[in-house]
Amino acid sequence: MSVKKIAGVFALSAIALALSACGGDDGPAPGPNHRPNTPNAPAAGLLPEKIEFDVVEERLMPGARVPLEAELEAGRDRDVPASGAANVEVSIVRDDTGGAQLSGTQLSTNQQGEARFSITLGRNTGTVIVKATTDGADNNVANGISDELAALLGMVVTPGGNGLNWEVPAVIDARTGGTVRLEDPDDGQRGRTYSINDSRFTLAQCRGDDDVCLGVKNTTRAGSYNVELGVNDGSNTLVMPVTIVVR
Repeated sequence: MSVKKIAGVFALSAIALALSACGGDDGPAPGPNHRPNTPNAPAAGLLPEKIEFDVVEERLMPGARVPLEAELEAGRDRDVPASGAANVEVSIVRDDTGGAQLSGTQLSTNQQGEARFSITLGRNTGTVIVKATTDGADNNVANGISDELAALLGMVVTPGGNGLNWEVPAVIDARTGGTVRLEDPDDGQRGRTYSINDSRFTLAQCRGDDDVCLGVKNTTRAGSYNVELGVNDGSNTLVMPVTIVVR
């Protein structure tokens, strides 16, 4: 084989190795607008627009260590990971169990937008309410909170666990004459009754599904109202303190 042919073989081998290392010729080379083809890949610099709770309700018994999770999402259900600093702050708003404790107070979400922690309940039965807060301004709670986005998780602790629990926004935006849908409580029960301690509003199960409808009467003026949302499932009662901002 001539020197020229040997050199050509080596050149082709080098090109093949380069294509193999890059995954083959599957498309154009990355450019300024190129994004990796990975499902649900979080974009850099996302700001949270929604915060949610998750709880293992079967563990809601005195003295139990209960796993909790706060989840952050931006628009179009995109996960919001931490960007170098804690981006979720958690606290206990109410504790009737006598000494409930959280495993941490400032947390960082993972790439799936999840901040995992736990609460160790006290030795008594009763209600525990946990608040999770993020900052919609910069996705950072370590430097203070200027645009608060918060959710409340109320839990009824019973001797056998699997008690009533309810997640609601700490601040509910509403309009005069309008209706706001809230998630229904989680307890596996039916026939729940709802109440609100302010006659300018109504609270009841929505027609056609299990969601809870918060109604604002036509006579309710714009303003901020501190109210209590109540639910009873025949065995337990849970009262959630929230703020309704009517615009």
